[in-house]
Amino acid sequence: MLRRTTAFAVLALATAACRSPGPGREQVESVLAEQAACWNRGDLRGFVRTYWDDADLTFVGSTGLRRGPDDLLAGYERGYP
Repeated sequence: MLRRTTAFAVLALATAACRSPGPGREQVESVLAEQAACWNRGDLRGFVRTYWDDADLTFVGSTGLRRGPDDLLAGYERGYP
């Protein structure tokens, strides 16, 4: 019975997490427009500033794993001097 109750609780929490509203379309489009503008003018710092500002940020690219905004920026600066 405990397993069944635990499974139900986990399922309920997962369902609630999936239903939580994310950013709206306008907010997403605004960030994408800001990213495009920064990239097009060669502003790599501004481009990376639009990402999640946390050490847990993880990016996997052709050169390997990057963790955190500073590491991501360093990778962009090496790849796009």
